[in-house]
Amino acid sequence: MGKLVSNTAAALGEIRDLLASAGWTTHDDQITAGKYLVMKAPGETAGDLPVYIEFNNSVYADNIYTRMYTYWNATTHAGVNGMYYSSYGKLPTDDDGSFYLWVYANKDWATLVTKKLSGNYYMIGCGMAKRIYAKPLGVLQNAAGSGTSVTLTLASGETDGFVAGDYYQIVGNAGEGTDRVLVDSVDAANDQITINNLPRNYGSGSQIGIAPFVGFIWYYLWSQDGMGVSLPYNASGTGAAATGDNLTKNNMVALSHEDPNTRTGKVTLVPITISDGHGYFLYLSENHVRCNSGTDNSFENTLSVGCRDKGTSSGSNGSATLNDTGKSWSTDQWAGKAVIITAGTGAGQMRAITANTSTALTVDENWTTTPDDTSEYTICDEAWRLFQWTYGYGVREV
Repeated sequence: MGKLVSNTAAALGEIRDLLASAGWTTHDDQITAGKYLVMKAPGETAGDLPVYIEFNNSVYADNIYTRMYTYWNATTHAGVNGMYYSSYGKLPTDDDGSFYLWVYANKDWATLVTKKLSGNYYMIGCGMAKRIYAKPLGVLQNAAGSGTSVTLTLASGETDGFVAGDYYQIVGNAGEGTDRVLVDSVDAANDQITINNLPRNYGSGSQIGIAPFVGFIWYYLWSQDGMGVSLPYNASGTGAAATGDNLTKNNMVALSHEDPNTRTGKVTLVPITISDGHGYFLYLSENHVRCNSGTDNSFENTLSVGCRDKGTSSGSNGSATLNDTGKSWSTDQWAGKAVIITAGTGAGQMRAITANTSTALTVDENWTTTPDDTSEYTICDEAWRLFQWTYGYGVREV
């Protein structure tokens, strides 16, 4: 049986103490003021950007309202890049009476459960996702000023996976904000990438990648079960709060949620399964969505993990080859990688690459539909098939 607490404020005190015992840090304690508690999740893995979670009992009566931030200033009592979902994302409590509380946590995440004396069980999860694929992800070794053609120096080897012409997310580690930025060039020899336009200053330690910040909130409430797991992007990059997506079991994955090349709003982050028959597959955004063989909510999509190169076939393909005369690859540079046809003729097909010349890929199995000069492709480390129907899940094929 969970801990019997006397009211919502008492529950916040228990949450503070139990999360602290699991390794979280009490960052801004406003419980006695009847407002909120902000806890900082440091992460089990060294170098992770911390996640700041606000547990608020002043927004709705008889509820703890949860919000997530990339940063929280404990002096000004304000969060940066907040995420919440306005209708849900709250944990039912009782301001004037007793109820049961459970808290399960480590340095990465926490699951909170409440049960009123004559009610149901309710759950909120929050914290940071574990990366199952870490590239591309880079940490700024020096501060970078805003401007055009800005060169960022990363740690040794961290340019691996960055592709010129692709968008990525940069997140400050000291409240600078977050931005969607375009990489113009990659200099692996010097561990540098050049950004087309950096809208604001970012300090040393800021991170850039597909999803450098992996905070999440999920909930299971009443008939609404879904995920509010979004890192907002807005014009200023430092919005105090933004409404997250209500990603229910019927719409877990969409291109606009996942791929920085199409995303200008939210990003889903965490692979997680919620019990009681409600199973979800929400892959980490390091898994780079490149193709959708139908609409965003079709029955079958493809995912690429670790984008390496992309283009459009020049045509004249064989039964097991793909040509792009605009390329100048090294011999067998892509052997052992995967290729996905992301658009045009043959979209949705994925094959293992066995060899390549300077302009042609050879794959391990004949094409079902031979690509032509309309066929766009992505070369990647892994190719996944995402099946999406009521409860979505993904399967690695190549």
